[in-house]
Amino acid sequence: MLCCSDHVFCLSVPSLVLQWKTEADDATCFEIFKYEDSYIVHGELAITRLNRNGEILWQQSGRDIFTTPNGKDDFTLKDNYVYATDWEGNRYVLDCRNGDVIGDDPVATRTSR
Repeated sequence: MLCCSDHVFCLSVPSLVLQWKTEADDATCFEIFKYEDSYIVHGELAITRLNRNGEILWQQSGRDIFTTPNGKDDFTLKDNYVYATDWEGNRYVLDCRNGDVIGDDPVATRTSR
């Protein structure tokens, strides 16, 4: 399994025969995480869950791109949740099972505390 540009590719090992490919983001796929019997893809414009055949189970976008100016602490997969931060500092908590946004922390809310 690998990301290249906006696609995720699944290759058999050791022959490297292409099993499937899926466009998982409109811009760039940064990384892939194994989650149960599926995969979570951290993309620039979307967070996507793929089944083991490369079919999109759900996809979620945010207010801005899913990375931070310093590239740190912008994406974590823990337990059954995705914790993501976008370029503007908005933080998101997504349920890995269905892609629902269960937590949201807009910059305006955080800075007014």
